[in-house]
Amino acid sequence: MTDHNNPSEPFFTKTTPSTPPPSTTTISHSSSELEEITKLWYQQQEQCQLTMKQLRENENIVSGADWMEYLARVYSERLAIQTVHLPLHSQNVITFQKMNQMANQLAYYLITSKCTTDSGEEKRIYTPISEIEGENYVMTQGDVVCLLMENCVNFIPSWGGLSKLGLTIACINTNLTSDRMKHAIELSGARAIFVSRRMLPVFEKAKQEEQEFEIATRKAHIKDFKVYIVEDIINFDDHRMLENPDRVKYRGNITGEDALFYIYTSGTTGKSKCARFSHRRFIGAGVTWSIQMDLVKDDKYYIPLPLYHGNGGVVAVSAIFLVGGCCVLREKFSASNFLNDIRTFGCTATIYIGELWRYMYNTPEKEDDADNPLRVAAGNGLRKDIWDKVIKRFGIKKIVEHYGQTEMLSAHPMINSYGRAGSCGFIPFDLWTNQKKEVLVTYDFETDSIKRDPVTGFCEIAGPGVPGEDITQIPEIYKAYNSHEDNLKKVYRDVFEKGDIWYRSGDVLKYDTDGFFYFVDRLGDSFRWKGENVSTTEVCEAITKTLDHHIALKEANVYGVQVPHCEGRAGMARLLLDHSVDVASLDTEFLVAELKKHLPHYAIPLFLRISTTESDKTSTLKFIKSHYQAEGFDLDQVGHEKILFLDPSTKSKYIPLSRELFHSILEGKIRL
Repeated sequence: MTDHNNPSEPFFTKTTPSTPPPSTTTISHSSSELEEITKLWYQQQEQCQLTMKQLRENENIVSGADWMEYLARVYSERLAIQTVHLPLHSQNVITFQKMNQMANQLAYYLITSKCTTDSGEEKRIYTPISEIEGENYVMTQGDVVCLLMENCVNFIPSWGGLSKLGLTIACINTNLTSDRMKHAIELSGARAIFVSRRMLPVFEKAKQEEQEFEIATRKAHIKDFKVYIVEDIINFDDHRMLENPDRVKYRGNITGEDALFYIYTSGTTGKSKCARFSHRRFIGAGVTWSIQMDLVKDDKYYIPLPLYHGNGGVVAVSAIFLVGGCCVLREKFSASNFLNDIRTFGCTATIYIGELWRYMYNTPEKEDDADNPLRVAAGNGLRKDIWDKVIKRFGIKKIVEHYGQTEMLSAHPMINSYGRAGSCGFIPFDLWTNQKKEVLVTYDFETDSIKRDPVTGFCEIAGPGVPGEDITQIPEIYKAYNSHEDNLKKVYRDVFEKGDIWYRSGDVLKYDTDGFFYFVDRLGDSFRWKGENVSTTEVCEAITKTLDHHIALKEANVYGVQVPHCEGRAGMARLLLDHSVDVASLDTEFLVAELKKHLPHYAIPLFLRISTTESDKTSTLKFIKSHYQAEGFDLDQVGHEKILFLDPSTKSKYIPLSRELFHSILEGKIRL
């Protein structure tokens, strides 16, 4: 038995995973199964709380840096990181001890080095708070620095070394265009950027318009913004046993609620926001997901998602490291290489977003798809229509689907590891309905806000089966972002009584009487048409379900577009068909007939945009919809892509949108 008072031993000592009941996927559970699930849920919550307490009290783990030093102490020579498809001669394997040593190299470089400022003045790069005299330094505890790096062995040691000095790491998306990178840096208020040699040209491109870049850094109150190439600091062949930097001196004031990371939201409908991600949430995520996924030290966790985002960099990394397992990094997701990597590296776990499984499912099926070591997959967005198909085809034993946001208050307990297909989480029904700290409230899409009683002005809780926005009560304005203006947008006041304050998620969920929750839509991805709210997720699923069986549909991107003389937005679906499909052969009468079976009349898209190229996506494979919404159904804006229009005379098929029809719509001559 592990002695939890002995700091040389890890808490997690299981060598073989257990499988909690029930082990199969289903759309419903019996009463006895629900009893078992509820019992297991309470056990998991208790285990999470106990482990967090032990890590804090027995190991004194408060920050990400404490966590990294703990891992090096208890797992030392165990393999921590392995990478695939790196350039020739690149080092691609490190142990936990090596990871910590590399972090220490970076920390000591900053502590001991000086730099020359733009004005020619020599300054220390880093100075602890206790030694600050005037402005003789570039950065100190509590400052923010940017990290621009691809998935590689240096990524985690780099943020670890910065964390050891009490710095907050703004994780920059490697796919940002120049203007968005300027925006990200300005938003973070960073004092410096640490960039890999691979990403240096990306950063330099952003600096080409030097004047604009300097304006961006000046707005963020940055005087001597410095650029550091990580490979020039971390020497892989340096095997010195550097001591950990003094905790009290360099990060003594850091608390669990301070920001370990700034993680940028995906920006599907506009520019990204800078979400604060605390040390406590990072550590808690590792505890939560290692338990829910039933991870053990011999597991290998395949991570094809970017480390600068929450799923790859937090959910996956924190969970597998806590049990002493190894993460296997791929720089970028590849559907054609996914199973090959899983087999080659013996990966037993993986992280996903729903679109990943859609891409995998669209690859040509092979007889041996299920012949792989993958046991468990965690993530969010796996849709009900392919849930069972994915499990069966790829031989996955367990799916751990969750609901959450980068900017949420804490590690969210809404997780479904219990086999309910299509559900994003479970909370015992009695517990959920008897507490009032987090609730779903009915939403008024006319005013784009929660519904309020016309007499009292207060809101109504959404019951079982009723979609509602997820909100959580808070004592004061929650610092979800580092922008006060953005934080104010995430707040509702006077919801159930005068003076109360609630954090708004912007997500619509619903739940059933079993206690299972289902993601309905993100409010930014919903639109109003014919006086009704239309869920882009539901429309997308209906189209996919209909066309998947008849033609090679590769993707469906659904959004609302403005139509002159009409309130709200009309539905539009950008469809990517296989190159072998002739648009003229598309049976749109069948499509409309099937959509009518699954959707209310107002949700059936008015326009189809037929494409031969993939829709633009964020780095986490979410559709970017804003510019498609702006282009709308304008024939001059969509290039060579064909627009089909729901026949206004019959409403039973789609017809090509001609110039005549286009102008008739603009002039309001056609009744929609």
